[in-house]
Amino acid sequence: AWLAVLRNCSEMWEHVTDRDELVLRYLRDVDVAYVDARAGRSEPQDCDFLMAPRERAFAVTFRFAENPFFPEGELTVSYRWPKGKLEVSAVPIKWKEGKRITVRRRDTPEGGGPPARFRQSLFLLFEATAGGKGSKPGLLEAQEKLVLGNLFKNLVLPNVSDLYAKDPDNHGMDEGSDDEDEEDPMEDTEEEDAGVDDDDSSDSSDSDDDMATKVEKAQNKRKKGTSMVDKMFGKGRDPCVMLVMFIMAMNIVIVPISYFMNL
Repeated sequence: AWLAVLRNCSEMWEHVTDRDELVLRYLRDVDVAYVDARAGRSEPQDCDFLMAPRERAFAVTFRFAENPFFPEGELTVSYRWPKGKLEVSAVPIKWKEGKRITVRRRDTPEGGGPPARFRQSLFLLFEATAGGKGSKPGLLEAQEKLVLGNLFKNLVLPNVSDLYAKDPDNHGMDEGSDDEDEEDPMEDTEEEDAGVDDDDSSDSSDSDDDMATKVEKAQNKRKKGTSMVDKMFGKGRDPCVMLVMFIMAMNIVIVPISYFMNL
């Protein structure tokens, strides 16, 4: 049922990958709760809420059935604003061997250790946050995690019944499908390999393009010339301005001539 709910919510589903979908088949419940001093009291009408409507600490809890990816149970991600600064925390998932969908196989070091980089996944919610100590490419920033949390809190949970009613059978699975036929979630696709190669070369190619552009501009500037005549009568000058400048120039010539003729 929850897979159909998420698939029927386009704003939420755009953040879900094919690998995520394999795991979300085992999602049994989602819950959102405030975890600040006002938890359990009237909201959102109370005046305390109106004082800081976007900074109320809350947590999103996912409950999973037994599955081949990690132990069954709850996964919780919490959002807090100590001293006005957003902090996102979550207990890391204990992935089963070879089932960590947030990392490609080629980026998983032999013998353990942190991966070289991460790949797009809804379950990056439970990985470290970008910008922190030992941050790796591909991790989500705190604000990006907040976007996902707000989607569950403000869009999915308040409209569960309506979203499910849109298409109850939109679970993405054919009748009689066998889990053993599922794709390997750790498999590295050609698109991802190409994307990584592009990322690795983008910095150097961008710097080369910038340098080539600067050189071209400098050469064009030298060709155009910057003499006083060019500045005064160059292409694109306003005709009225040019006429005034011409009259002034003629006066400079005519006045001395008239003076000497009257002597």
